[in-house]
Amino acid sequence: MPLNLHDHCKARLIEFLTDALPKVKVENGKYLDRLTSFLFLYEADRIIPEGTIQELLIDFLDELPVRRFVSDSLTKELSERAAYSSDAPPKELNKIEGFENEAELARALVERLESLPWKYTLSFEFSAEISSVFNTFIDELPLSPEMRVIASSEKLAEHFPLDIENENHRNRVLGQGGLLSLVGSQKPDWQEGRSYLQIETEGFIGPYGGSNTVVNTYRKLKAFFGLGIALRLFDVEIKYNPNPLRSYANVHKMDDTSWRMDERLQLFDDDSRAISWVRLHSLGAKLDSDEKKIAWSRRQLKEMSVVFSNEAKAENIILASQWLFNSYTGLDELLNYVQAMVVLEILLGEGSSTSELSLGELLRSRCAYLIGNSHDERTDLLRDFKKIYDVRSQIVHRGKHRLSGEERVLLNKLKWMCRRVIYEEVRLLKSDKDA
Repeated sequence: MPLNLHDHCKARLIEFLTDALPKVKVENGKYLDRLTSFLFLYEADRIIPEGTIQELLIDFLDELPVRRFVSDSLTKELSERAAYSSDAPPKELNKIEGFENEAELARALVERLESLPWKYTLSFEFSAEISSVFNTFIDELPLSPEMRVIASSEKLAEHFPLDIENENHRNRVLGQGGLLSLVGSQKPDWQEGRSYLQIETEGFIGPYGGSNTVVNTYRKLKAFFGLGIALRLFDVEIKYNPNPLRSYANVHKMDDTSWRMDERLQLFDDDSRAISWVRLHSLGAKLDSDEKKIAWSRRQLKEMSVVFSNEAKAENIILASQWLFNSYTGLDELLNYVQAMVVLEILLGEGSSTSELSLGELLRSRCAYLIGNSHDERTDLLRDFKKIYDVRSQIVHRGKHRLSGEERVLLNKLKWMCRRVIYEEVRLLKSDKDA
């Protein structure tokens, strides 16, 4: 549903932008000057009154949503309509062909702002190893109304075409360093034999990402892999790679009733590297045949669908899964330790208003009684958790700078506890769903 700004608010925004846009500079004929766009568009956000619309805009964009929407929209339009000139001096925006009428441009920008949220689908490619198993039993597997695993196919290419009609737009998104270098009439295509995770979302995505819409989608991506780690669908194998790793999201935008390719966003290097380390779990070499791998993957994806299709009830599981993924893929073991502890605090510390000492005891008891299957196992868990929490306190409060060998063993036990707690929470969620 569109935002439907109040008429007075729209009029003030149009008036402000009509005055501000001519002050914004453009470099080399087509690149928006970020400094002047920030300085002269900053005050636009004071026009949006506090309340639901402001909160929605922040959720879609960032803390200065109008400024970001206008600057990102202008950046995109300039890249598609203006001509590059290496020796062109900085010019005011209204001196660029096609942008001369600031009042008309201001009105168009406000109308587009009011039409938010826009619908997007982001597609993330699985590795060849994961795809080789998923493709044997998946054409399209819904995990929730907004998330699915889908195989490369003619149907995928038809519903989510990768070509872009506008030549400048295509060159920016898919040109050199993009999906592939386009030669003549050659068109990009989905990778044969690969599977993809698709996540639908609403909000706003600019030419270089960075909006809260993108950030929240990346969090769901991490939650997917983190939950897979907890349920032992996935494992993490940290490998050194001298070559820079790159992962991308193909971004399609809903245009009336069809999807069109809009952007291709490069994930942060740390996230790309982390995703490249994810592989299918072997269950200690028990999954020693294709049939076993397929059966296990099918089962665990079904378990994951219980979580993602019940997002309201599973909010803490999803959040904890994000933190678990980070704790497994980070290169700083002290940070990994704290992130793993946050997993337990999210799932077991809810409703606690106690001191830190009492919180440690609360987490210790809840963890032992949730995952311990016998009196002896609970006793061991209570003992180990106290040691684990003591190390966490040393890191947080005393600036502990490294882990000893014994403390690294405790970190592995902590990660095991996190996986077990998430597993039990999924089991409880599934019981509630089936009741």
